Amino acid sequence: MDRYNQQFAKKDAKQVYRFDSTIISLSAKLFAAGMNYSGIKGNPKNKLHLKVSIGQRGEIPSSVKFYTDQAAASEDVALKRAIRESTIESGDCVVFDRGLTSGKTFVEFCEGNITFITRVDPKRKITILKTMEKAEDEKMARKSETLTILSDQEVQLWDSHNKKIFNTRFRLIRARSLKTNEDLCFLTNDFTTDAIDITELYARRWDIEVFFRFIKQELNFKHFLSRSLNGLKNYLYMVLIFSILLLIYKTSNNRPGYKIVKMYFVGELENEVIAEIVKYCGGDPQKFRDTYCPETNEVSYV
Repeated sequence: MDRYNQQFAKKDAKQVYRFDSTIISLSAKLFAAGMNYSGIKGNPKNKLHLKVSIGQRGEIPSSVKFYTDQAAASEDVALKRAIRESTIESGDCVVFDRGLTSGKTFVEFCEGNITFITRVDPKRKITILKTMEKAEDEKMARKSETLTILSDQEVQLWDSHNKKIFNTRFRLIRARSLKTNEDLCFLTNDFTTDAIDITELYARRWDIEVFFRFIKQELNFKHFLSRSLNGLKNYLYMVLIFSILLLIYKTSNNRPGYKIVKMYFVGELENEVIAEIVKYCGGDPQKFRDTYCPETNEVSYV
């Protein structure tokens, strides 16, 4: 992973470390371990669920956590555990979605020197300590390609359970979508990065959603070869290793998308296997490549 990021990952001042979870439905008749995601035992669909939380530093997965315990149905448990048990390096900016909402967890991240960016409910109760930027006239407000920055404030969060204020100070950036006119609130403990850059760093969280869709739709991570938890884990690890190989191939050959990349990768791999057979049978593998797969000559292998 480190070698890949050194060679291929974009060199940014802040390394975005995305975290998110996906749910895998499993038949309760076939799989013994799992959580009931609806919270009701014996739901009508007779399904158990395996939760997988992945941390993605750069473009590739760097940490994986599996959950079958019912408590992990909540992202306040699963994502917090995934982040806390990962190696967060200096310069990492941890980004996650609104599933993790616990103010206590945000405070723990600050105490652990974990820089994070997330979104919170615009109606969340806060106390404003300082206003660094506020748009009196929305037309004159600063804008990114997708958002209008309405305000940038230093705030404290209310602890709804104990009805008190957390002493830790956070930064709350309010913005409005230029496309949908929706109000968005970004919470972070980064007080040095420009407000527009904070929103753009959060937008890069979407890459992990694309990755989940990729492994489910293109790498068939929905057809399981084992009914045991250990077997499912091993299968996912193989899928992740294959995904890394595809990402290396995609980056080194500057090919777009994932579906086309997979098609080229599999096709060229088959050609290389045939070339080895030709060589084993006494033939000329290079003549085979030149005749039947000339496009391979344009590809640089890693």
